[in-house]
Amino acid sequence: EKAKMEELGQQGYSKLLEAMLEELAFFTEPFQGLRWLENKKQLLVYHHAARMNEQKDAILQAIAGEEVENLDPIYQRAASSVGDQLLKLFEGQKVKKIFSHDQVIRFHTLKGLPVHRESCVFLRERPQCSSDILRKTPSIFRDLIRYRGQTSPLMELEQQHLALVLIVADRNPRAFLVISPLLSKPELLEKVSSYSWTEIKEQLQDELASLIRRESDVWRGFIQRHADMVSKESLKIIQKVLKSCVPGSGLGEFTLRFAEDVDEANEARELAEMRFAEAEQRWDMSAQLAVAEVEGKRLESEKKV
Repeated sequence: EKAKMEELGQQGYSKLLEAMLEELAFFTEPFQGLRWLENKKQLLVYHHAARMNEQKDAILQAIAGEEVENLDPIYQRAASSVGDQLLKLFEGQKVKKIFSHDQVIRFHTLKGLPVHRESCVFLRERPQCSSDILRKTPSIFRDLIRYRGQTSPLMELEQQHLALVLIVADRNPRAFLVISPLLSKPELLEKVSSYSWTEIKEQLQDELASLIRRESDVWRGFIQRHADMVSKESLKIIQKVLKSCVPGSGLGEFTLRFAEDVDEANEARELAEMRFAEAEQRWDMSAQLAVAEVEGKRLESEKKV
């Protein structure tokens, strides 16, 4: 029953996601009888899919035919266009299952790295490209989030220095984290979406380099401890940027905030130790007075005897 509901949720999510991508006109001309997304708009696909997940409560209301305020018009139109199909698909089941499975593309918080939550997305599988042999197992990343091109879509982002790719190896098949400051800057991506790859790289590659450079010491420590999580191409990008950074020079907001947290923790610990010492001293004095009182009573009783 649980597997059936998850499959239903994935079907509903796929329909909604496809409607949103159609609204944005992100599909290319059909190739080999199949629909493919435009590779140069890959980061925009992830941005809008993750943003849609952020607005899921309002989207679910729109699917139910309710009036919704503050919902992005693109997502409003997408939800309205497939609302009846989704309600029929779920037939009284909870429509919120659309967003309750791990195929959902979402923003991700990375611990220990100076990356804003909206600059990182979680992808349950590697998206396919038109030169791949399609996987046997159906999934959103085989049937919908797939790109026209000869190179692995994620590797294409790395080769153009637009994103870093981390591998989540504890999933089968492996999942991926895509890191790019451009995920939170869709307006920059939209401006260059019709350019050639060479022009896109020239215009935007410094965004990623700046992200690493600002907190170079943190990134240096991260790849020393977790190089196995970083794809080969991404590791090359990070190492190339770090070569131009003097150790100790990359003290950005993240590092300074961490240092402040450490200072606050140390101050709190010192204050706690002082209070404990004071309490211990008060207890010691109280104990001494109690002993003296008992001793005084003993001496008085001996005199009476």
